[in-house]
Amino acid sequence: MVSIRGSARVRRAREHIGETGLEPILQLNPADYTAWEIARELGQEDWETADNACRKFPKNYQVWQHRRVLLSKRVSGEEHQDSATSTALLGAQELAFLDALLEDPENAKNYHLYSHRQWLIRQPQLVSEELLWREWNITTPRQLGHDPLNNSAWQHRWAVLNELRRRGCFQSDRDAFAEQLAQNTSWPPIPEYLRACRALLTDKDSGEQSSRDETGEPNETSSTI
Repeated sequence: MVSIRGSARVRRAREHIGETGLEPILQLNPADYTAWEIARELGQEDWETADNACRKFPKNYQVWQHRRVLLSKRVSGEEHQDSATSTALLGAQELAFLDALLEDPENAKNYHLYSHRQWLIRQPQLVSEELLWREWNITTPRQLGHDPLNNSAWQHRWAVLNELRRRGCFQSDRDAFAEQLAQNTSWPPIPEYLRACRALLTDKDSGEQSSRDETGEPNETSSTI
């Protein structure tokens, strides 16, 4: 088995990966940056390998970085010319893949998985407004309902909030779900999150706040700031 360490072995590693593929080296060291780079250089970028690597090594940074490279190529059209519809479908499939991984309790707070998900929601070609609202109204409430102390889920909710606002589709001045959860959970970071939300959502310099609640429906009790 070839271990890729140092430039002296790069040529041999390239030959080895070209002959046997990436899988044998992943079994030895899935965090080997050079191995992933060589695999991409040789065009070994199949989704089956990427899926299996994320399932086997979900807490390894390199497997998620590789996945982002593949997705970025699809979006940019380097891999092949996608229509907007097929690219959006790819984003929906990616979220479904991540949802399946989150069902494993070992991944409930997986920093790398959530970091990838946060990267994903910031790609409007991949994640539509509808899918973004699903993250806000379904995904994060489900995760935080299971465990209100899940810091990774709170960070993701904050990222979703900021992306909704960046796209101009979050018009509420509050996070009603977090406020409700705070009434039943005594954990200091939740009030801190709520204070940050209020500061963000009532910032007059951040844009006009319309009279709609966070689901996008008209709210007669809210005022325009």
